[in-house]
Amino acid sequence: MRRRGMGLGRFRHISEGDRSRESGGAGDSGQSGGARDSVRSRDANDSVRSVRSERSGESVGAGRGRELRFAFGTVRRSSIIALSCWSLLEVPSSALSGIAVAHALDDGFLRHRTGVGLAWIGVLLAAATLAALGARRVFALLGNFVEPLRDVLVRRVVDAAVTRGVAGERDGGATARLTRQVETVRDSFAGIIVAVRGFVVAALGTAVGAYALDPLIAAIVLPPFVAGFVLFLGVLRVAAARQRASVLGEEKVAAAAGPVLAAVRDVAAAGAEQYAADLVRGPVLAQARIDRRLARTAALRQLCFAVGGWLPALLLLAASPALLRRGLTAGALVGGLTFVVTGLQPALRGVISGLGDSGLRFSITLARLLDAAVPITPLPEASAARGSSVAPAAQATSSIPDPDPDPD
Repeated sequence: MRRRGMGLGRFRHISEGDRSRESGGAGDSGQSGGARDSVRSRDANDSVRSVRSERSGESVGAGRGRELRFAFGTVRRSSIIALSCWSLLEVPSSALSGIAVAHALDDGFLRHRTGVGLAWIGVLLAAATLAALGARRVFALLGNFVEPLRDVLVRRVVDAAVTRGVAGERDGGATARLTRQVETVRDSFAGIIVAVRGFVVAALGTAVGAYALDPLIAAIVLPPFVAGFVLFLGVLRVAAARQRASVLGEEKVAAAAGPVLAAVRDVAAAGAEQYAADLVRGPVLAQARIDRRLARTAALRQLCFAVGGWLPALLLLAASPALLRRGLTAGALVGGLTFVVTGLQPALRGVISGLGDSGLRFSITLARLLDAAVPITPLPEASAARGSSVAPAAQATSSIPDPDPDPD
């Protein structure tokens, strides 16, 4: 009986409902009554840890935009200005893609003037070369964004780990935060910058070029593109909340299953398999529901791309007979489709992929790092243990004889 009580006493993070239910059934299972008494004896310490875990989980979802404000707060303004200036070199390539194709067809190839058509293609090639030079400088400047953020995070993680150590609390996750999580934030922040910058450049150039080619083309292709992007922002907000819930759910599953798996032999010896299953069933089922909702949210991203990427092309093709009757040339129609296929679709696909993947990793991981950097009040037993360990150390120190004074 004693062994069974000690083994099952290792279970932690047990809710009041679990304890009351098991207490009510003590008459039916007297064999494990000592185990439940041992569990109840640890209730005070477990409740402190549970409150601390819940407060940490609540802070993950607190403060929308806090992560982006913190990240860009570490970047110098001169770096942002330099990135914006070099990015402007890519705008002509996006703006001239449809215009060059339209003029190459209408003024060149369709009139059997191959030289004129090739000249317009040469203009597009020159603009692409200029954009490549700008993109090269942009990627060279990314270090000015991500390295200051990494340095600040490393200092915060180290300071928090030292603070917890001085307070008598062991920080077992400091190594993971210092290596994997900091690097995850660094890489995902770079991915966000690349995705957002590419989206802004492509959308701006395409909008200017489509309006210059024909205002009717811009009026047809731009509204659904904007609608798809706005729809994605709404989906992204829901996905971020569900991703945070998934991370916290995984931690609760690990907290519930870890002690059970560690004491599996004691569970079998006490015949408490159903009791152990009840401890784990709730967090596992909750995590399954969260993951299913997260999967449905991921499917909505494809709907956003269909609205913003493919609907403009379908609308333009559907309106092409009316546009041709109004005097729109075949080259202009092909140029409008070029804007959609080479400008709007890659821009929307890039921002959906970048913010949907890197953005979620960045937001959740950085939130955990910032929350972990907040000093935590030590547990009462840690303070008592630290106080009890200081007294023997002081007595041992006082019992050491002073060294002989220097004879000189």
